[in-house]
Amino acid sequence: MITYVKFFSIIDQFLPNFDELFIEINSFIELVFGYLKYVFFGILLIIGILTLLSLRGKYFLERIRYSEEKKLADNPMTKPRLIL
Repeated sequence: MITYVKFFSIIDQFLPNFDELFIEINSFIELVFGYLKYVFFGILLIIGILTLLSLRGKYFLERIRYSEEKKLADNPMTKPRLIL
């Protein structure tokens, strides 16, 4: 039966190597997530801009199509919606 002292004396030889390995892995993960932050920000920015441009086009076309006062009641853009 191996006692804890013998176990730690055996493991103690390998700990400096594991320590350097974990430091390298940690620095790599920090680098990857540092860049992923900007990639996701860019994706969200592009989605937001495209959404705003899409809505601008839809509302612009609806304003042209329903320019008369009597057609405003039939306008699908003026109807209330439930947004989830």
